[in-house]
Amino acid sequence: MFDPMTVAFEIKSPFKRRSKLFNEGYRPPVLTIWHKDPCKDGSDSSCLHHCERTPATDAEKAIGEVMYDGETMFDNRPHYPGSAEHKWFQRLKGAWREHRRRKTWCIPWRWHFWHWRFQFHPWQQLKRRWWDKCCVCGKRGFSGSAIGNWDGNRIWHSTCDKEFQKQPNP
Repeated sequence: MFDPMTVAFEIKSPFKRRSKLFNEGYRPPVLTIWHKDPCKDGSDSSCLHHCERTPATDAEKAIGEVMYDGETMFDNRPHYPGSAEHKWFQRLKGAWREHRRRKTWCIPWRWHFWHWRFQFHPWQQLKRRWWDKCCVCGKRGFSGSAIGNWDGNRIWHSTCDKEFQKQPNP
């Protein structure tokens, strides 16, 4: 199963929390910025393959055909692997690839601000502690961790977990 959400950035707290396991401390995130992939093309990562290549001009098409002919000549025997012609052609082929690479226009997926979703952790903790209700006992507040279902529409206390497991699923 594919999750379209990927962490783009995390802004950490300026204050360190002391940990029993690590002496150097831990800086929990205050804000997490998620990138939500729209999955428009049906793949798992449509934003990772979105780079647009500009169409080749007639001159570039002609150069591409000449480069193909040169590959069949200089990348095979007797020129391959060590002749001066082969080495010269490798430099020419590298320059051609660099030229074609520079003609692509691409914004990295991390900077697609129109796909960003924000997770403000202090607000999430406040909401969990004061407003969310347990679906088993109906009490508000979670001092510890909450347990939820895959749909994300029901949460319950860890102490109510055994009672919840006995209930039939609706």
